[in-house]
Amino acid sequence: MALTARNVAHLRQGAVDIFLAHYDGTAKLWREQPWYNSSVKFSVEYKAAKVEFVHRELVDGENYNFDGYRWIWISDDNIDITGLNVKDYVRLADNSGAVIVQPAVDDTDNGVSSHEMLNVFRIRLPGIGRCAYRLTDFVEVMSPMFRPSALKIAYRTHLKGTASDWGMDNVWCHYVASQMALPQDKACAVVDATPMVKIIHGQSYEFYEGLLAFRHVRRNFTAYEARSMDTFMRRKPGHIEWCMPFNRSIGLVKLNFTTGGLMAGPAFISMELVSEYRFQRGLGVKEFLIGWTATRSFLRYHLSGVLIILTLLVFFYWASSWCLGSFPGLRPIQSAPLPGQTLEAPDPAIGPSDQYRRASGGRAKCGVPSSDVGCLVVLA
Repeated sequence: MALTARNVAHLRQGAVDIFLAHYDGTAKLWREQPWYNSSVKFSVEYKAAKVEFVHRELVDGENYNFDGYRWIWISDDNIDITGLNVKDYVRLADNSGAVIVQPAVDDTDNGVSSHEMLNVFRIRLPGIGRCAYRLTDFVEVMSPMFRPSALKIAYRTHLKGTASDWGMDNVWCHYVASQMALPQDKACAVVDATPMVKIIHGQSYEFYEGLLAFRHVRRNFTAYEARSMDTFMRRKPGHIEWCMPFNRSIGLVKLNFTTGGLMAGPAFISMELVSEYRFQRGLGVKEFLIGWTATRSFLRYHLSGVLIILTLLVFFYWASSWCLGSFPGLRPIQSAPLPGQTLEAPDPAIGPSDQYRRASGGRAKCGVPSSDVGCLVVLA
């Protein structure tokens, strides 16, 4: 709550309206805060995942209509934007011409790094300077800002009923561009001039559930996948971004990340090597941690039901053994001879089950529960 309260107070300085979605039954506590009524214009309360709130409230307009806004900014609760100049961010978003944007991630000090492309681009280009923003083909789900029309198109990639939004950001730049007739490499932007800070937090759903949602997106929107990154979300060699320097008179600068280094130059002008940019070719600690997390989540997701069944079977086996051992009435007993009938003496060479079968006319009967004759004991 403390981080959200600070973010709300900061956002109010930027002439924006605030919408809070309460999902954990604590809305009453929030509304008792002294800043709430004066700062929060819209709110809803019901149990749902973030992606469901977005779909129901911002896309379908279940309780409100937000079509009149220029931008809709959807942020996770572990994003710190108190150091971000909101007015500058919105101005640069407008200037970019993109329809989906996000602040770059400041991975210094208390910040946690994000995907390589989303971290603040710190390379100073000779004769050009730093980038105010970059046009890319990827904006992450953690804190995207949409034009309202782009938001409705982007969320067609969400499988309704799932709690995860994984994979949507891997296709929505190209998908929205195709639906809105925009250049494929200029529909999304990362704003470096106004970075945010990402704070560590836990997952609200299983890692593997996210992978299942990702599989749905890839299966249905393969043609629109981001071409800039590999499986581990690292830049691919040959990837191109467009940089707008702080000095806008220079115009867009093309960035080509090659195996020989970073090539850069103004549009339609020959490019030159400006940096010894290096790609990570092998798998590092981060990639192994991702693989381990995915494997552990996969096993927990698929084996939890199996383990429950095995536990029940072990319990039933133990309970049946205990019953047969503790209550003599549940065990087979030697029958008394009927009038005129003589019982044969047990033959040591014949097993107990064969003796029982011979005594019952050659047929094994399950009328008497007995582990000797292979009868099933069902405990209801």
